[in-house]
Formats: sequence, structure tokens, C-alpha cells
Amino acid sequence: MIASPIRADVHISKDRTYVYSRFSLQVFEVLKRSKKADIQEESGIAAMELGGRIRFPSGHMGTFILARHGFLEVGQKYLLFVWKPATSIDTYVASEAYLVQDDVVFPIGTVADASPYEGMPLKDFETKVKAVIAKNVNSN
Repeated sequence: MIASPIRADVHISKDRTYVYSRFSLQVFEVLKRSKKADIQEESGIAAMELGGRIRFPSGHMGTFILARHGFLEVGQKYLLFVWKPATSIDTYVASEAYLVQDDVVFPIGTVADASPYEGMPLKDFETKVKAVIAKNVNSN
């Protein structure tokens, strides 16, 4: 999907073992439809990703990151790969994201090797993604 985070909150899990960020996303385009997920263009959905920056009651700020992953930023536009956990009713997980700036994509992950998609025009990247989707038409 192509979407933009419009709001973000950071949380500590109930068992206090990890930090996650929860985003409200404005969806602009859905590249693959799913029977499990009824995501529509021009709608809003909730998504989360592991990590985030949180202020503790003591005033200390802590940043928790997952190796090789970047963070979504409110107000930016992304091509996102999301999935829905079996236990979730309304929240998706953003598993991979590409920042879209001036109709060009940039991976937000911090993998040591440069992505072959970095700096690729959005239309070309969408064409590649849609071709992969078409090959996997029966997958959810």
C-alpha cells in the first residue's frame, strides 16, 4: 500500500519486554487486496512496528531500535508492506517500508548493502511490486 502516518504513539508492551510504535495511517493506494484485510483507498488503518522513543516517568528518554530497521515518520509518504497478525482485529504490522519523496523510493531499513531500489522512480518500483503480486495471486 501507499500510505502516510498521520499520528504516532509509542508504547511499552504489557509484559514490559519490548517497545513498539503504533501509527494511524492514511491509505492512498492499495497494491494488493486480501481476503483477511479489507483495506480501502482513502481510508485510515492502524499499524505498528517494533521500536520507538519513549520518555520514562523519571524524565529519561530511551530509544529502542531493531537492527536494520528504520522508523516511519509522521507526515511522510511510504510504500508499505503490511501483514495482519492472527490475534489482531484492527492493527497491522509494517514489515518493510520505502520512503516516497518526489516520486522516488528510498528504503528506510539500514541494511549494510545498498538496496537496488534506492532512488528508483516510484512508477518503476510499483510495476515491479505489482508483477510479483501477479505471480503470487493466490497468496493472502
